[in-house]
Amino acid sequence: MRVTVLHGGDSDERDLSLASGAAVAETLLARGDLVTLVDPLNGATAINTTADLPRVELALAPSDITPMRRRRRWYEVMTSSEVAARLRQADVVFVALTGGWGGDGHVQALLDLMEVRYTGPGVAAASHALDKLVARRLLHAAGIPIAPAVAVHSAIDGARGQADLHAAADLVRRGPAVAKPTRGGGSLYVELVRTIDELHRTLARGPGDMLIERYLPGREFTVGVIGDQALPIMEVTPLTALFSYDAKRLPGLHTRTCPASIPEPEAETLRSLALRAHRAIGLDHRGYSRVDFRYDGAGDPYCLEVNALPGLSQISMFPEAAATAGWSFTDLVTRIITMTLTAPTPDITPSTTC
Repeated sequence: MRVTVLHGGDSDERDLSLASGAAVAETLLARGDLVTLVDPLNGATAINTTADLPRVELALAPSDITPMRRRRRWYEVMTSSEVAARLRQADVVFVALTGGWGGDGHVQALLDLMEVRYTGPGVAAASHALDKLVARRLLHAAGIPIAPAVAVHSAIDGARGQADLHAAADLVRRGPAVAKPTRGGGSLYVELVRTIDELHRTLARGPGDMLIERYLPGREFTVGVIGDQALPIMEVTPLTALFSYDAKRLPGLHTRTCPASIPEPEAETLRSLALRAHRAIGLDHRGYSRVDFRYDGAGDPYCLEVNALPGLSQISMFPEAAATAGWSFTDLVTRIITMTLTAPTPDITPSTTC
């Protein structure tokens, strides 16, 4: 089988995507597939032996490539004759991108125009998942609990902006809150806010529009979903109040337990919520996701987010949960590809209007 793997790209989590793509390519090579790696910033590389695989070191700081430069380069590479040919000639394109244009529906739209089959979400589901405001609306409409939150736009002038800022301040006064970008992942720029001064400082140095969400002090869980199946539940215990960007990349700053030690009725509730959240953002039987939850002080679960393209690197939680279910990494990659190839057609129609 001819498989082109997309990885890297323009995301702040570029290194994790590079590592995920390399891991997938190594597995495909071992299966006997004809493998090409495509990085939207660097072009195509044929992978004939393991010596051709890139060696990726995970960084402790986000990518510093300026958005305009990386987006311009992304467009040039993906529309070049060589890369376009590699994509069209593939039996399937394995999307191992994270965030940026690779995670918000741009690359999916391009692949739809090329009429090639690709793994993961379609345009609508990718866009829904990456935009926290849209995802919250869809989750709420599906009856999935979400924490109270206020969106504060980067331009806070005017009556509406000031009203949002006051609402965010009121939320902080009622207890700690979590400030996070409305778009993006990996817990980048996520901070605990305890005072109004901290709120203003966080908004001032944030990357753009921010979501101020009530802090949930309880246990944290993540549930992988593949197709219509929930994987074993994983509990994540960070050493700090939040499962931060650093904590996710440094194993010493958090512990994982999979399967999580919780009563079966609780586990069934989380599995059911995860499957509903997976579908609520527009993912179907050919998609896979990782759904994150945190409990409040009373022990009730709230959905934090749905990651429509979970990482597949050596530090990623999704393949670890699959391993707990008894799947090797090869089993997981094969399952994802099989779901894609057996789907009737790529999902190119938005499932929900927001």
